[in-house]
Amino acid sequence: MPDLHIDILVAVTPFCDRQTLLVLMTACKTLYHTAARSFLENTGPLCLGGAQDVELFLTFMSPNYPRRWSTLRGLLFVGEGWVLRPGLAQKLSSCIRLAPNLEYLSFENAEATLGLTLDLPLAFASLRKIHSLSLGAGGEDAYRLLQTVHWPLESAKLILHHGEQRWFGSSFQKRMQPMHLFKNASETLRSVECHAWWQCCNPPRQYKTVYPRMESLFMSHCQPTHVAPLMRSYPNLSHLKILGPFSRSVGDEENPETPIHEMCRANLRAWDQAPHRWGRLLSFVGNVPDFYLLGTRCEIKALDIVSYRVWHRRFLPDIWPTARPSRLNLSFHHDPPEQDPACMLECFNHPGLEKLIGLRFMAHVSLPGPLANAGGFLMRLYSGVTLERSNSKLTMNTWMARIVSLA
Repeated sequence: MPDLHIDILVAVTPFCDRQTLLVLMTACKTLYHTAARSFLENTGPLCLGGAQDVELFLTFMSPNYPRRWSTLRGLLFVGEGWVLRPGLAQKLSSCIRLAPNLEYLSFENAEATLGLTLDLPLAFASLRKIHSLSLGAGGEDAYRLLQTVHWPLESAKLILHHGEQRWFGSSFQKRMQPMHLFKNASETLRSVECHAWWQCCNPPRQYKTVYPRMESLFMSHCQPTHVAPLMRSYPNLSHLKILGPFSRSVGDEENPETPIHEMCRANLRAWDQAPHRWGRLLSFVGNVPDFYLLGTRCEIKALDIVSYRVWHRRFLPDIWPTARPSRLNLSFHHDPPEQDPACMLECFNHPGLEKLIGLRFMAHVSLPGPLANAGGFLMRLYSGVTLERSNSKLTMNTWMARIVSLA
């Protein structure tokens, strides 16, 4: 290092990892400031996990104050049960306002972190360049903040905190819809993930906010949803992932008036009456009932069925003719084991799969008794999958579990 000219060391700092930058910061005053700037700009978000981290962080940021704050790009708040003395919490709130170029925020426990001091949510709200946001364990404070800020968000990940009950009320479903939460970022938002969305995924049909750049929507553990508001708010959607908590009872094939069939018919009517429809989705991820219930009538380039069971096969004749996937990922659950798996492989012999060029098949199989039974099962499985599919690219991953009786 003594043989390298200072200009060379300054020039390479943007390409160094964090450990190297920390070493360079001890070399001289010039490298101290240059390496610190690269540390903040180019090595990802800084992680704060408690009071000690906050104190060290504020100490590190203060020497070149406030110029160093302008180079800060991301902050990650992890852990829970934080306790900050009032003076430290207030200092953090004041300093956050000095980071005008902060682009990424992540809270592992948003409600606890934002509740450290009344000024902290206001400090984050004063920022103007947040492009990416992750809110874990969010409650009233976190989502009220989200509804009031004017950030140019491009991606957001939300995990609902259901321990916060006092904010649940008659308007809860309306307030917690993605198209309502992000209305101030409707011109910039591209991707949204909503996890543990148990009580708030049935969007009101009157929403008119449009997100022209929205490409990807993911909602997990959600209640059955209406397709019309999704098409209206996200006209250019390309990737859709919906995972609902379905049991066998919702798909009772003997009763066409069960909720899943009623909602499917409602969504089909909404699809036919919609002024704008999705022409094609690049991907859909979900269970068979999720796709059936949504009632979409557009081509799906890549279809990923995360859990396929015997009782799901009744929905497939309604799915294949319009989806017509070219790539199919199928996670197959064979239970009970005494049933011939051929009944589950009927779905591959359908004209709607004539465009299929890629197939990935995962089998989760329960096999009581001798493991010798596995060979016969795999032979029947392979024969069913490859039937009239000789030109398909095929990758088969099998997972076998043996059930041992304790009696």
